[in-house]
Amino acid sequence: AFQRYHRLWLEQGFMRMLRQLLTEQGALVRVLQFEDGERRLTDLMHLAELLHQHEREGEPGMELLLRWLTRQRQAETAQSEASQLRLESDDQLVQIVTIHKSKGLEYPIVLFPFAWEAGTREIAAGVPYGFHDAAADYSPVLDLGSRDWQRDRGIAHNEALAESVRLLYVALTRARHRCHLYWGNVKSAGRSALAWLLHPPAEPREGDLLAATASQFSSLEEQAIRSRVVQLADASAGAISVHDCHPQAVVAASAPSGSGDLPLLRARRFHRQLAGGRRVTSFSALSGGYASVDLPDYDRVDREEEVLPEALTGRSIFHFPRGARAGSCLHAVFERLDFTCHTRADLERLVEQQLSAHGLDVQWQAVVCNMVEKVLATPLDAGTLTDDPTLTAIGKRHGASAAQVAIARLQALVDDRHHLVHVLALVPGDGEHPKVAGLGQDQLEDRQQALAQR
Repeated sequence: AFQRYHRLWLEQGFMRMLRQLLTEQGALVRVLQFEDGERRLTDLMHLAELLHQHEREGEPGMELLLRWLTRQRQAETAQSEASQLRLESDDQLVQIVTIHKSKGLEYPIVLFPFAWEAGTREIAAGVPYGFHDAAADYSPVLDLGSRDWQRDRGIAHNEALAESVRLLYVALTRARHRCHLYWGNVKSAGRSALAWLLHPPAEPREGDLLAATASQFSSLEEQAIRSRVVQLADASAGAISVHDCHPQAVVAASAPSGSGDLPLLRARRFHRQLAGGRRVTSFSALSGGYASVDLPDYDRVDREEEVLPEALTGRSIFHFPRGARAGSCLHAVFERLDFTCHTRADLERLVEQQLSAHGLDVQWQAVVCNMVEKVLATPLDAGTLTDDPTLTAIGKRHGASAAQVAIARLQALVDDRHHLVHVLALVPGDGEHPKVAGLGQDQLEDRQQALAQR
């Protein structure tokens, strides 16, 4: 079965595979049987939605999607607002919905604060509008400015008013226990459905009912509007109650009892400096703050090693501390040491200085010095340059630096292979940094003569 799901994922995408898996395996029913089933189901569907969205917006592919999921799981905080934890149910929340969306639904308590807002706007002069012509079996008509524009505008107003009344009915019948309705002499309330229901025109006519209702409502006083609502409440046998709203009332924030004088609260200030823009950096710069901590070597394989005589004392180069700091320390020693002319005292001072600079115990001084001297005295490839090819001997014989040693070795190769036309070599640069240059046969000979004259 899982091979089939795997093939379905590759051919038709992650979401198609997941839906079929959940349906065939009955996973949704089993998840809901847990005590926190709704919480688990919500997290499962939320995760599926995030994966589906990333698959559509990012690079497609199973491995890339799994790699993205691994990064999200390892992140300490949510990478975006969409990945924050969702509530398992909206039953206890205040839901803000439109009247159209609430059709067919039911809520315990409904607040309808904008019943006074005009659902129908007056059609301005010269503006096209649509309506249904009763003389033509209620066929839809778009009037772009005919000679019957004024008469047909009343029909369009009446149709819009009828639609507002239907929406008002939907809003008032969504509540199971209580519905809060706000009403009053507010701007544009005269063209609302509630104005037509509570204060219809004195003489109903077949013309523009919206205009007649607006004219009728504009002549009413505040007391007359309230009296009509009270009259309706009295006839409802207690189903309707009327309360006055006081927009000027201000509820003062209450302090905890016994708190006394509370300290003045203010936001904390940000004092850090943030680097602006992009920059070119290196791994050493990024990990500089962690230089004092050596991470464990997870790839190390512990095995029994041959016990050397130096190991009996507890200190040998094989027991030297491992990690980035130790490597940087040894690298600095070789970088700053003059292979051609140095004494044991010079080497000891340099090693002690670098051990202290890298936070290592200076008791490793003798071990490091012995290791450096062995490296300098170790023969290189026999027969390549001299009879005694060591770094110290090469340096003394040619009076060259490490970069010049490389040139000498390349010269030996050229002497042995005359067909070599062009090679890459290290040539002395400015300071301690050599340059990489392309040298031909003639250039190598000139370089060799220049070095011999030094």
